[in-house]
Amino acid sequence: MCKLNDFKLLLLKCIIVIVPLIVLPSEITIEQYTFPKALTLWIFSLILGITLCIEIYFKGLLISPKSLILSFIFIIIVIISATFSQHQDLVWNGQYYQHNGAFTYISFVILFLTSTSINMNKIQLIELIVGTITLMSIITLFQYWNVFLWEQDEMRMHWKRVYGTIGNANWLSGAMLLCIPLAMFLETNNKQNYFWRIVIAINSAALFATGTRGAYLGFVLILFVWIIVCIFHKQKSVLFSAIFPIIIGFSVANIKNFYPLKRLNSTFQELNKGAEGNLSAGESRLFIYKTSLPLIQEYALIGSGPDTFGRVYPQEKIQQLLINEDPEFYNPIKHLNIAHNEYIQLAVTLGIGALIIFLLFLFISIEGILNIKHHLQLNFYIGLSVLSYAVLLLFSDSSIGVATLFWVILGLKEHQVQEMGLQNPKEIC
Repeated sequence: MCKLNDFKLLLLKCIIVIVPLIVLPSEITIEQYTFPKALTLWIFSLILGITLCIEIYFKGLLISPKSLILSFIFIIIVIISATFSQHQDLVWNGQYYQHNGAFTYISFVILFLTSTSINMNKIQLIELIVGTITLMSIITLFQYWNVFLWEQDEMRMHWKRVYGTIGNANWLSGAMLLCIPLAMFLETNNKQNYFWRIVIAINSAALFATGTRGAYLGFVLILFVWIIVCIFHKQKSVLFSAIFPIIIGFSVANIKNFYPLKRLNSTFQELNKGAEGNLSAGESRLFIYKTSLPLIQEYALIGSGPDTFGRVYPQEKIQQLLINEDPEFYNPIKHLNIAHNEYIQLAVTLGIGALIIFLLFLFISIEGILNIKHHLQLNFYIGLSVLSYAVLLLFSDSSIGVATLFWVILGLKEHQVQEMGLQNPKEIC
């Protein structure tokens, strides 16, 4: 059965590399970013799911009861929500440019269970994740300096913000947030620390180049935790070895018209406008959140169906907001499809139960931060990685390219916990 384990590991590695990076020419599909990622994820996850079932049948339960129960409940909730939704044209595949339908959620759970149960070298898998995101960051920095490696589609041709291989700056920033703490782990626990410092600098520069202010907040939070832990353990050398590359990355991103600093300054300006009662400032996240909350009560039980937020949100409210923001450039066909908050999005589309399960997944991964005595272990850095991404999700929704890596990382954390409970981890295979 070790061959079956090796086959699962190969599939998992293919998903880690292909799904975040694949982009098709716009001549083939107008959805050159999201659809190829979704299709690749669905196909590989289907094979993984079948392989996982075969392995469980022949070898018994390889997954902790806690992980299995949470995963089973989440999948059941997704299927029930999709089955009883009034929007059957969306719930399974998801909407255009998103594809966060039932097939995608089920695929994410399969990735989690695979990462939890597989026998592997976790360090090599972490290096693969970091390598994939670093390549994405390099492509992002090329875009930042107006060097495009493939032809832009009509929708993104006039965008001022980078989007890498993900297709959206806000989504893209989540990849760097997941990557940097893991790269810090590799830098701290590897003799080739200069190489990993360069990796940290590249990903930091790409993160700041996205201009995603929610990501900036998540990044500041993990840096604060990191600094406190290093001070607690009196490890100034470890602290400066990670901070210095981040400073370099921030400086590189600011070479181009001080873009990150301008984004930070715009945040304070919008906060001042918000304090004056002007909810139309900036992207008006507060307005969207406020008008989305009543939907949670309406669809609390089983949700409106996966990826159906745009169908149930009162679009007349966003239209009025757009008129107030800029009457001259008002576009009457503009449609709000997402809540710009993953937690609200889950509560509305899948129900409160799904939100609670998702929060439990987060808590299980983040709790490693609380044990600062083991701050050099992988669990601590995975906790930082998940925490920063969880903060970003307060201001953004998830995307297939980044969420794929996120669910794999969640599984790695649970695998680490399970392995620590075994006297001989090799007995798994």
